[in-house]
Amino acid sequence: MSGRCWADGRDLRWPGAQSQQPVFLALAANRDSFFLLFLFFSLLLGVLPSMKTSLALAVAAIVASASAQTLSSNKRSIWDQTTEYTSRANVGSNAGYISQAVPFGAIAGAKTLTSASYLVQDQNMATVEPWDFLWTSLDPKGSGNPDYAGGKVIVANNRLSVGTGVGAWAITHTLTAPANAVKIAVPRGRLIFAWHLKTKTNWSKDGISLHMSQADTGLPNSANTPQCYTASSRSYHREMNRVEGTAIIPGNKLAQSSGLNNTFSDLHRSWRFDMGWDEVTLNTGVENAVYNGTCSNPNYGYGGFDPDVNNVGKQQVKREDNLVWQVQAGAQNAGSVAFLFSSMAMLNKGIATPFGEFWLNPGADPLFSSLGALPFSAPLDAKGVATFTLTIPKAVRPLVASFPCWSAQALVFNAKSARARFSTAATMRFFYDPKLAKQTAWTQGKATAKVAHKIQRPAVGIPLSLFLRNDGPGVLEVDEYRLTHKLRTFLVNERTAVRERTNPGGTEWRVRGKHAKPTTFVYRWNY
Repeated sequence: MSGRCWADGRDLRWPGAQSQQPVFLALAANRDSFFLLFLFFSLLLGVLPSMKTSLALAVAAIVASASAQTLSSNKRSIWDQTTEYTSRANVGSNAGYISQAVPFGAIAGAKTLTSASYLVQDQNMATVEPWDFLWTSLDPKGSGNPDYAGGKVIVANNRLSVGTGVGAWAITHTLTAPANAVKIAVPRGRLIFAWHLKTKTNWSKDGISLHMSQADTGLPNSANTPQCYTASSRSYHREMNRVEGTAIIPGNKLAQSSGLNNTFSDLHRSWRFDMGWDEVTLNTGVENAVYNGTCSNPNYGYGGFDPDVNNVGKQQVKREDNLVWQVQAGAQNAGSVAFLFSSMAMLNKGIATPFGEFWLNPGADPLFSSLGALPFSAPLDAKGVATFTLTIPKAVRPLVASFPCWSAQALVFNAKSARARFSTAATMRFFYDPKLAKQTAWTQGKATAKVAHKIQRPAVGIPLSLFLRNDGPGVLEVDEYRLTHKLRTFLVNERTAVRERTNPGGTEWRVRGKHAKPTTFVYRWNY
């Protein structure tokens, strides 16, 4: 990145914008927050190793408080806030499951589920069809499909009220009482929320279904481009998956279903589903007045996973997204300040701090080096929400489009309570297929549980680092070898990237998935 961003509260711009204020002035104006950040990075980076113990005690004293009687419910959403259809997917008239996958890189650090919201429609309310709501992960036996049978039920035997005709109900499971909250060890691959439709029905004359937002080609009058903007209307909307070449990137088939005979389907859609977490959440989105049109702008759906900042998809109406991060910390943090940190690479495992887990990897990272030391800052409104919008100048768009990814995490500091909390971390990708996106310095690979992808070290004895981004589905296992001797093994979580130094004698990296379905990744030396 050629320069440092500046902040004027919520809107972030690149150098050259008028009337901007460097972030360090905002920090200097709030000595408590500056001191808190100083303590944290002293601990994290080992700047003051001889003082670690006393610093840790001091920071613990700052953040200590009585436990809350009611937990927070900070929203994390991955649908674009518009609805096109209601669906049972391939379940049809049978009993079965439909589900929504959330990649690890979208909610790293989430632990305590405190609410879940979705919309159920019944085609004939005179009959009652029960369903269970549960969470699960990918099949540990290696099929690559959701492990519905091994899922953990959150709320069982849900039923709509008896009535007449067609009806739709907004369902919210409130779990904010500590006894009701659901502790989830988010899988390194993906967290999957599922709805078990427990009875057969006469679909589509009868039966319950879930509202959804489509992510596919074939919009009216739009030359097969998945965008909100169309020649005739700006109100017809689908999830804004980025196009590369003539294809939608396949990595966002995050909805699944399983019907008769356990036949599984991976679907280009998102269900109308919102999560609430006790942890502070970070939502990623795209701001684009042309493409979002009269639809929700910013778009916090799949567009926020895979922005198109430089019309990579070669759309007739140029798509040039701006980047948005939204922090949700709850009304109890109204008036607090959020600091946004950035890096390309993330850690394999979060660092435990008194403020929660820290997931970004500051080591030799260009984003952290340029943006992390003096982070963006923004105040939280009355609802405890802060929004950062990065407006990208045209000259800088090719540079941002060349980034493999952009991970971010916020630190919310409440001066009144002298408490600080890290948000969940979230990652955006700027290209998927290096060839289609014309990022030829990168190589794309695929691996399964049985077939490893081998990466040969280009030169033995020269200090090298490997940058590897896991596009999923599932976690990757990477082994470093010296000829036939295994030196070490590490994991790469789904939708995150790592930067790893090679051992001096290392000759080869072997990348392996955990499932029968291929896990896709991209890599590059010395990035």
